[in-house]
Amino acid sequence: MDSTDPFNGFFLLYDDALQTCDGAALVGTPSSRLIFPHVDNSTILHVVNTGNQISRFNRFNVYDNTGNLAGSTTIEIDPHAGWSGRIADLVPSLNDVDGYVVMDTSTNPFVPGSASLVGIATYSKGADDAVVMALDDSALVRTGYAVQVVSGGGYTSRLKLVNLDSVQQQVQLTLNGASVQRTIPGHGRLDEPLDQTFNLDSSSTSSGYLSLQLLTKSTAGVGGFVEIAGSQGLLLTAEPITEEADMTMVFSQVAIADGFWTGLALLSTAQASATIELNSTEGTAVASAVVTLEPGRPLVKLLTELFPDVRAQLGGSIRIVATVPVYGLLLFGGAAPGNFLSGIPFGLN
Repeated sequence: MDSTDPFNGFFLLYDDALQTCDGAALVGTPSSRLIFPHVDNSTILHVVNTGNQISRFNRFNVYDNTGNLAGSTTIEIDPHAGWSGRIADLVPSLNDVDGYVVMDTSTNPFVPGSASLVGIATYSKGADDAVVMALDDSALVRTGYAVQVVSGGGYTSRLKLVNLDSVQQQVQLTLNGASVQRTIPGHGRLDEPLDQTFNLDSSSTSSGYLSLQLLTKSTAGVGGFVEIAGSQGLLLTAEPITEEADMTMVFSQVAIADGFWTGLALLSTAQASATIELNSTEGTAVASAVVTLEPGRPLVKLLTELFPDVRAQLGGSIRIVATVPVYGLLLFGGAAPGNFLSGIPFGLN
């Protein structure tokens, strides 16, 4: 494919039995600094040097939730090579780590950082795994949204927010009209279940969108994701927190039938309408639906609800054209042969 051709997509990591499955977006631009917002003893980091030169000074700084530097080390990565492993493979004293990692190539004042790194992290809480893309500085937000979160009824949603600044930052969180404020220490991390944050009743199911607003001035922002998990980790996915909204978006995944389901969540902050088009693997339109989006009221539907005449389709894409910029999330799951939950990122088209 020519580099000038427009395209978008994602990848899935899964096992043969489809007991573990999660996905993430393709990386468009390598970076000189990577942020892994969640690292524990189950986390496996994967880092690739996409450049033509050796990346000599790759420093891993590991922080705990209170902002303390728990440990650090430096490695080299050859051109077009990578490193995978747990952080305890590099720093054995961090076998019980619970925090986040910043990987920085700009550690030598006499050698410029190498903007050639891409990375992901995977971790588990039971049967299913989550995939978390490494963030760069452009992914830090002052205002952000998680389009669909759920708590209760066997589900938990947990917010993980990293503060890379040396000063504490205050953030306002809003869910279903209720707002709370939290303070994240300098170099610290907020790691909190939303049922605790908003005092939700765990015996009943609550869902909606989560918004955050950074109240501290003159800082770069915060970065992170929402972990959505089923009982005993049987389902697990990581939903990015983003401030990116667009009038046109494409999801490169459709799975209806054979025990698979696909659901769509759309959020608008203003009155809007959107045309949702289901396309075949060849790119031809199979069905379409026009929906109304009320401000601050997410539309959450299975594809079988949006397109009741489509009984089965494996492969294809969903294209959305809205009258105002909207936020979107596609969720993909299965009950047979495996049991998993995966978030599907959107691309622009």
